[in-house]
Amino acid sequence: MKKLSAHITLLIALLVAMLATPSWAQQEGRQRTQAEPGESIDMLLTRCKIDTKHHNLFIAINWPRLTTDDMLMLGFNYYLPNDKDIANSATLVDREKKARAEKQATKTDGKTATAAPQQTVPTPAKATAATDKATTKPADKAPSTKTATAAKPTDKTTNKTGTATTSTKAKPADKTADNAAKTTATAKKESQTTDIFTQIKNDKSFTEPLFGKGKEVVKYVDSKLLGATYYLVSGHGGPDPGAMSTYGGQTISEDEYAYDVILRLARQLISHRANVHIIIQDPNDGIRDDAALKCDDDETCMGAPIPLDQVERLRQRSDSINSLYDKERKGYCRSVFIHVDSRSKDKRIDIFFYHYMKSARGEKLAKTLQAKMAQKYAKHQPKRGFSGEVTERDLFVLRETNPAGVFIEIANIQNHLDMVRLAKSNNREAMARWIAEGIIEDFQKE
Repeated sequence: MKKLSAHITLLIALLVAMLATPSWAQQEGRQRTQAEPGESIDMLLTRCKIDTKHHNLFIAINWPRLTTDDMLMLGFNYYLPNDKDIANSATLVDREKKARAEKQATKTDGKTATAAPQQTVPTPAKATAATDKATTKPADKAPSTKTATAAKPTDKTTNKTGTATTSTKAKPADKTADNAAKTTATAKKESQTTDIFTQIKNDKSFTEPLFGKGKEVVKYVDSKLLGATYYLVSGHGGPDPGAMSTYGGQTISEDEYAYDVILRLARQLISHRANVHIIIQDPNDGIRDDAALKCDDDETCMGAPIPLDQVERLRQRSDSINSLYDKERKGYCRSVFIHVDSRSKDKRIDIFFYHYMKSARGEKLAKTLQAKMAQKYAKHQPKRGFSGEVTERDLFVLRETNPAGVFIEIANIQNHLDMVRLAKSNNREAMARWIAEGIIEDFQKE
């Protein structure tokens, strides 16, 4: 009995010790913790009393356990940066980039592109602050051949329809016919694109019902963007609201504000005779002047339902852009992705920009937009300053979308001052106008 009593006492002591232990444990000199529901990286760092300036260092240490867009996953342990990590931050971040590049290289043999594996993602999206940040091939390369299933082998003994043929070399006549078909297809694409710009050039206005009642007709003011094509994507939508918060006692979500700014940007670009495609669409929202934008889930990807699965959702956007790009690929084409970030409540941010690491054109666009924002803040709020940065990121939508692109974070939805700024419709309009001015400058440089 004494031994049993001693065992019970020991078990009680162990339970008390476990309850008293913090939510992270020591391992290899680093503490670790599990992500809480709806928690972003910066929110986790803040909870663990680590400065959010170590955001990229956290990713460098934990990237194999993150989703394709560097999101936390429930049930996974994440290591927290220690003093040694912070002292070697640059080395660790550089090592992470090389490791990612090597991993990506193993997926492709240089001849055929294989589908990216489906990764485990947070569930459900409505309950998390998921982001659409992901990666693609260099935006300046030819259209991606990636699909949701493995690509068919591009064996020399296989014809264009994937039907097996003999292993002997093709006859000259077959090559001639094949080349003629390619030439005809190319000429048709160029003709379609030319027709689009000819129509835009000759018209006096453009009608887009997505802009809403009273705003659907856009009068052309000049031809500064004639010949340019843009693919505009607002983050999240449909079953995934993105980051969520409250404003004025009302629940607000990232997708609604990102969409409103995208519509305003589209209207600005169209007024300068750009050819614009709005990829994520809401049939009844239109451009809204409300402070707290009402949440809904009826957004589509150009009419198609938006998947809940994160990878499928991102691939759907990239595929939609690539399909359009393949049809009208001529001249200057760019993709623009707009999101609202989710960080700790005390973290106020300026607009910042991501570009794919291998896209020179994407980098040029991002830097041009940053310079334009800095110029505008210097003029309108000279004492405020501007701290928005340009960073290279291996995000899915930047890597897998063929036209060069830029990924823009416009505010921190958790920060009250940021939301006061974003809640004002004239601020959202100014933001769209300034981005458009930067885009015009980039096009003129090109």
